[in-house]
Amino acid sequence: MYGEIAYAVLTQVYGKNVEAVIDNKLREVPWADIKVVRSSALEAYSKEGVDILVCAANAFDYIVREAGKYENGDIRLYDCKEILADYKKAKEQRQLPAESVYMYGGINLDEMILKYNFYAGEDNGYDKNIYLSYCVLCITSKCSLKCRNCAAFVTRYKEPADYSLEYVKSVFGKFLNVIDGIQELELMGGEPFLCHDFNDILEWCLTQDKIQTIKIITNGTIVPKTETWKLLKDSKVKLVIDDYGSLSRHYADLVRLTKANHVRYEVQKLQTWYQLEPVVEKGNTDQRKKEIFQDCVFRTCIGVTNGRLYHCNVSGHMNTVGMLSDAESDFIELQNKEWENKELKEAVRDFLSIPYLRACDYCNYSSHVEVPVAEQ
Repeated sequence: MYGEIAYAVLTQVYGKNVEAVIDNKLREVPWADIKVVRSSALEAYSKEGVDILVCAANAFDYIVREAGKYENGDIRLYDCKEILADYKKAKEQRQLPAESVYMYGGINLDEMILKYNFYAGEDNGYDKNIYLSYCVLCITSKCSLKCRNCAAFVTRYKEPADYSLEYVKSVFGKFLNVIDGIQELELMGGEPFLCHDFNDILEWCLTQDKIQTIKIITNGTIVPKTETWKLLKDSKVKLVIDDYGSLSRHYADLVRLTKANHVRYEVQKLQTWYQLEPVVEKGNTDQRKKEIFQDCVFRTCIGVTNGRLYHCNVSGHMNTVGMLSDAESDFIELQNKEWENKELKEAVRDFLSIPYLRACDYCNYSSHVEVPVAEQ
């Protein structure tokens, strides 16, 4: 979101040229026809001089550290505070179009600015709120594909199953009741369209004022029914369609129907995934686990899976399928424990501030081994 904002202001308000986007996860960005490079490319840029804009909140410190590796070069680093202020002004004066890739639904721009400024070093009280930029709600472990290196480890579920609307209201609702808001909620599988109660769950989520936007990622194998399309066209929803080539057999139909039904959508064509296995104890020191956690893209992937709140939804699936025992996992029990609201809120606040996860000593993500996507 911050990258799209910065690009819009730089090019459309300031009239500047942007040469590249640095992102260690994506190969392309949906909001600009521009090359995406890895942070290692900074070494080449540092020899000729470059201005780098830090377009992230939670990952602010990580990006500064990455750029710091080349501090002897001619690199000038800037934060995004002024650009965010100018973006808000431009939107109010209607200098920028309303349509965008990430700025959808009930976006709370004031909260985004407050959050960014806090992570960029401003003591503005943002940490007093429990406002999540991203949260995952697992609604099924069923999937229509059997991908190696699946981040949800769905091939390891012995009895894949759906989560019901009643479960979502009682378990996820308990968590939602004690936090201040969620910028983007992802309804996750498996393949979410296989969930029996998908329509009911989505409809309930749409009525929750604390949920600003809802994202659904589909693998392109399932075509939703008519009633589902009626819900997907809500302005709070974005459908992300993975393009896995011939595996996404209904990809073309989905793109056609999203346009016909005026559904906000994005096509995701990833070239590689990161290999998460083997999940084995590595014996890292506490300091190394802190470093792994701070540099991990899944650090803010907070989610509810199998009745528990996990700080990292990947580790949640590891625990659920038995790759990590309870003793090796970090979670808050929601389904099988009664909580007073005040007690749970404080537990969540403390949980979100832990310096690392026990699962960080088992996860293989820190190795950064790239593998082909969706291998069956």
